[in-house]
Amino acid sequence: MRALLVKVCHTMLSSIVIALVLAACASMEAEAQELTKPHRVKRAIFTTRLTEENQPKNNLKKVSLDKEGIYIFVRWELDLEKQKSFIVSYRVFDGSGTYVNSVGRAFFPRAEDWNSWYWVYFQRTQTPGNWRFEVYLDDRKVVEKYLKVLPRKKDAKRRKKKN
Repeated sequence: MRALLVKVCHTMLSSIVIALVLAACASMEAEAQELTKPHRVKRAIFTTRLTEENQPKNNLKKVSLDKEGIYIFVRWELDLEKQKSFIVSYRVFDGSGTYVNSVGRAFFPRAEDWNSWYWVYFQRTQTPGNWRFEVYLDDRKVVEKYLKVLPRKKDAKRRKKKN
């Protein structure tokens, strides 16, 4: 009986040691992946205009559909030793979650700090609410931001009159 108990304890101890080693390996692999990610987003904001230097004029927290549209502006930090060209894609969904539009573009930065932006036109048929903006770099989602988009003033006045 004692021999059986020793064998069971030894098996359980071996299983625990194997589990700890596997967990440590997985943790080290995750850390290594984090450290080797060569590109990152320094800043992603919404703005109504860009300056002459292609910088955001303002940092919107909300906007009305009365505006013509907005930019989503992204400031990148890129590792140009590993890669010289990139594909940036933008996807936009309105307040009801309905797909609005998307675009993908190649860009060839000449410096490690680089800007990109995308202009989104507002249309009468679009739904106000929390709009979702997704930004992808080489098919990997790197940004998901929300912007509160308010209804057109005319639409808001009509709703008040009906109530």
